[in-house]
Amino acid sequence: MKRYLGQAAAIVIMVLLTVWMYSGPDDAETAQPTRETTVSTSLPKVQIQRVEAETVQRILEVSAQTQANRSVEIRAQASGEVLELNYRRGDTVSAGTVIARLDAGELPERLISAQALEQQRRIELDGVRTLVNRGLQNATNLAAAETAYADAIANRRSLELQLEHTEIKAPFSGVLESLAIELGSYIQVGSSIALLNDFSPLIVSAQVSENDLGNLIVGQRADIELVTGERLNGEIRFISSQARQATRTFTVEIAIASQVLTPSAGLTAKVLFPLAERRAHFISPALLSLDQAGNLSLKVLAADQTVTQARVEIVKSSTDGVWVGGLNEPADIITVGQGFVSAGDRVDAIQTEQ
Repeated sequence: MKRYLGQAAAIVIMVLLTVWMYSGPDDAETAQPTRETTVSTSLPKVQIQRVEAETVQRILEVSAQTQANRSVEIRAQASGEVLELNYRRGDTVSAGTVIARLDAGELPERLISAQALEQQRRIELDGVRTLVNRGLQNATNLAAAETAYADAIANRRSLELQLEHTEIKAPFSGVLESLAIELGSYIQVGSSIALLNDFSPLIVSAQVSENDLGNLIVGQRADIELVTGERLNGEIRFISSQARQATRTFTVEIAIASQVLTPSAGLTAKVLFPLAERRAHFISPALLSLDQAGNLSLKVLAADQTVTQARVEIVKSSTDGVWVGGLNEPADIITVGQGFVSAGDRVDAIQTEQ
């Protein structure tokens, strides 16, 4: 009997356990507090600096090199032996100076004979004219005498010119860059004699881009610094009307007005062209970036506390920073955090002192 009572008790306990498991835990005991998710609504923080515009003297800086005002290769106009050589290369000569003299050969004697013949032909012409006036000669004889006299004059002038060409003269004042003859050498017509450079004035030639060409005019002042450290000033004397095909740049020549210690061609130079004054803001170049179109830009704060990406251009540069144009006056420039915000973003701006 006891055995049946124990079995019945075990069955009852199992049923109760099953009912408890399926009924689930008590709501009061298992209720957990609901955790609310908080979405942060704070704005990104940036630092701004209010920068006032200032009037800036714009400067166009280009590389250049010096060159002679004119350079001529002197060539022989007569043949002969060099009998006299008065200068060496590197010497300064004046216009009309005899650099060298060639052997004239028989030219002086031929010239004397030509002068005598010219005088004879003139006397003959005068006689024929007298006879024609008296009716003793006709017009044909007069024409022949005039022709003979003209030929004598032409022959005399030709010999004078040939004799003059035996003296090799400087066509203008300058420096003998090279001298291709020696005393006693024989030269032919067309032989190279010397290279003469004229540095009055010294010329500085620069290549200016097509974007900057419109800022320059003939007569405009320019400051030049040579690689030697010498500082000069001058004026634009020539602006090319045709660009170089390879570089799309235009040649601009500046005539140096100041005295040059040692004028030389081929020296590297830096040319500064003062341009019109302009209002600009001074900033660190590290703040500059490119917009989606590839233009130089700067992130600034608008009045409604949103970021604006303003397109700017460099007006002037220095070792400390750059002056840029295109901003409002004054401009609230984002100096810290600009890399983490985009145009149109609303930000929490903290202003810093300059």
